[in-house]
Amino acid sequence: MTTIRKWARRVALSLLALLAIAAILWTTSRALYPTADQRDALAVMQLPAPPPGENAFAALWTLDRAVPPDEMASVIALDAARIKKLPQFPDPDAPLTEFASAAEQYPDLSPSPEDRDLFCNHERDDCLDKVGADIPAYRALIERNRELLDRIDALADYDY
Repeated sequence: MTTIRKWARRVALSLLALLAIAAILWTTSRALYPTADQRDALAVMQLPAPPPGENAFAALWTLDRAVPPDEMASVIALDAARIKKLPQFPDPDAPLTEFASAAEQYPDLSPSPEDRDLFCNHERDDCLDKVGADIPAYRALIERNRELLDRIDALADYDY
């Protein structure tokens, strides 16, 4: 009977020692890894993949300027660099920092104030009556703003 107790005791101590070694090894591995670089890599790997297709951001960002499609990416890159230089939390007492987009070097496609006066306002105008009363003026309005309207229409060609 004492022999069985000796063996049981040895087996129990061996199992306890193995469990202690496993716990020490597990704790050591958790303390050493992942490194900061590995955590950064894991964070990037866990980001959702961008949706397939073409992104409309550059077209929207430069919508009211006549930026050629092949130059939109460079305008976005310049503007992103300028925005990155702006203070994230500006001092409330500091003067406002004006942001000038790189797209401002291209012609402005925004409707003129006179053209904006022709736009319908659902609160004060019956749009159909307003347009019907002066169809030639609205045809001319569309033609004056054709490039902007074409750029707006082209947004439908983007995927997201």
